Amino acid sequence: METDQPRGRLPAAAGTADGLVTDEDQPRIGLVVLEGRRIRAVNSTLCEMLGYERAQLIALDWDAISHRTPRLPPDSGAAAHAPYELCRKDGAPFPALVGVHRVAGVAGDTGQFIVTVTDATQRQQNKERLDELAHYDALTGLPNRNRFEQRLQTAIERCSGTLAVLSLGVDRFDDINDSMGHRIGDRVLQTVAELLVRTVGDRGLVARSHGDQYVILLTEVGEDDASAQANAMIGELSNTLEVDGHQLRVPVSIGIAMYPRDGAAAPALLSSADTAQHEAKARGGRGYGFFTMQLKNAALKRVTLEAELRHALDREEFELHYQPKLRIQTGQLSGAEALVRWRSPTRGLVSPADFIPIAEESGLILPLGEWVMEETCRQAAIWRGEMGLDLSLAVNLSPKQLHMAQPAKMIDAILRRHKMPRAQFEVEMTESAIMEDIDLAVGRMSELAELGVRLAIDDFGTGYSSLSQLGRLPLATLKIDRSFVIGLALSPRDGALVRAIIEVAHALGMRVVAEGVETEEQLAALKLARCDDVQGYLIAKPLEPQAFATWARERNATAGAAPTGRATGPHVLFVDDDAAVIHSMTERLLRSGYQVTSFGDPFQALQAFRLRPESFDAAIARLWMPALSGLDLATELLKANPELPVVLTAASVRPEDRARASAAGVRDVVPKRELLEALGSVLEQQRLVASA
Repeated sequence: METDQPRGRLPAAAGTADGLVTDEDQPRIGLVVLEGRRIRAVNSTLCEMLGYERAQLIALDWDAISHRTPRLPPDSGAAAHAPYELCRKDGAPFPALVGVHRVAGVAGDTGQFIVTVTDATQRQQNKERLDELAHYDALTGLPNRNRFEQRLQTAIERCSGTLAVLSLGVDRFDDINDSMGHRIGDRVLQTVAELLVRTVGDRGLVARSHGDQYVILLTEVGEDDASAQANAMIGELSNTLEVDGHQLRVPVSIGIAMYPRDGAAAPALLSSADTAQHEAKARGGRGYGFFTMQLKNAALKRVTLEAELRHALDREEFELHYQPKLRIQTGQLSGAEALVRWRSPTRGLVSPADFIPIAEESGLILPLGEWVMEETCRQAAIWRGEMGLDLSLAVNLSPKQLHMAQPAKMIDAILRRHKMPRAQFEVEMTESAIMEDIDLAVGRMSELAELGVRLAIDDFGTGYSSLSQLGRLPLATLKIDRSFVIGLALSPRDGALVRAIIEVAHALGMRVVAEGVETEEQLAALKLARCDDVQGYLIAKPLEPQAFATWARERNATAGAAPTGRATGPHVLFVDDDAAVIHSMTERLLRSGYQVTSFGDPFQALQAFRLRPESFDAAIARLWMPALSGLDLATELLKANPELPVVLTAASVRPEDRARASAAGVRDVVPKRELLEALGSVLEQQRLVASA
């Protein structure tokens, strides 16, 4: 039966339109025959849909079961189908799809129509479900970012004062997923959502943005209220949480943006809060921070830099510089560290401190790190083949590379391609990266050690590792962080720490490299502490490949010289609390052929001397020093080595000063201008006595 365009006028009969409307025709479609607005016939399906008896419906007009007259199609007879809301007998709405079909050949407003009614309840439910999916998070039931943004914009339009947007992220959430699985990770996200909703209460709105990120709206609050709320959230989540039998703490970072100061519309406020959260994470997490214009400028700079960084590899803008490492006792070249540099066509030489963190966060460190290893091995092959330069080269393995699926497989393939000797390839990992997941690090490092490469722990002393953890790692080298090296000549505590680190490393069979060595005093102190290798600007800055090769050839030609090429004469301990005097006198002594270890602190000098008293041939100290007089220092030095020649200096020398010094065992007290002559004389006397 053709129902789209029925022909002729329909006869009226017994409410069934002479058999046109039958219960067997499309059983889930309700049918109505209208004449004008009056219902002339219905089928039982429509009766069931609306809860009427047939006779009740036929007694009604169309207006009684609908909120509007169906829109009639044009005279062409085309059918119109549209969502429509009918009314059930009990008054409940009934969603439907309604099609109105004019009976051809019947003119006038009171013509006949066939109306089809399809139950759209499921369709409405699906629409509501889709709407829910579009605006709510399936895992937590919270509003999603889209819904939150709508609500935030409404709140802004109604706001007469200030409001706050908080962007909250779970710190190191990937560690939970990686170590415990995604099921526990999902439960953590649900637990965090519940705690946030409970903490915020009716004072605001909590939504899940994405991943481990949440956003919170606090209306009619100032900075103090926002700070208090952020602290409450951090405190609540810092407590031990029970998640499916696991006891967990969930540290979070929070960024706060204030309306209207930090943005006049929802997208701008959200962006500002996200930027502030990023900065809070960069400071180590477990805290909160407010958005500032400085952060905005830094974020813009970061985005721009990241965009340029993505093209830099393809454009071959990266290059490697090599910083030499020397054996501290012999001055021989022991190897070099490959350090990546970015020579941007618009920015010039970009500092690694500016682009490495961005590469790490964006994931660009993975292709960049692989390129560094490829280029290092390629350069090593050139040096071996063309110049006979055979040395150990070290590269840095980033935290992301350490945690990737198979770093050992990647490195093995690179070494094979370039025929790089395994024993001459060293992989450096920072202490903090290793300690981030010690069990994972042990596994990854064991795989690397099986390749035959050397492993080094970099920046040691900054990552809070324990001795028991250090003993688990298959390390060949330990690199002392430059912060301790800088403190060698300034802090007795740092000196003691460096000596202890070296002793522990040696006990575990590791070589020790001190990085960031910049002064003769640091070098001398490290030599006394029995450090193995040194690296820093005192030796050489990072050099381009050709410059490094030239430097290395010259160094090898003078192998055996002291690390800085200075003389290797008698070793003198020089102590003066005047930095200018230390500088000038050290230079004079060095030019005269002496080795010099200088200290501005007499107590630190005494500690260094007691460590290896036999390594010094003479000592020079200022007679008058507030912390400890030169005479008292000389007395302590002579207790450790009674044969040590000690000379004291003073601006002017009195006879009683010489008498007291002589009684204490001091060889002489002289003005500074006479020091070199007096020292030479004292040492000559010492030599004659020793040979007699």
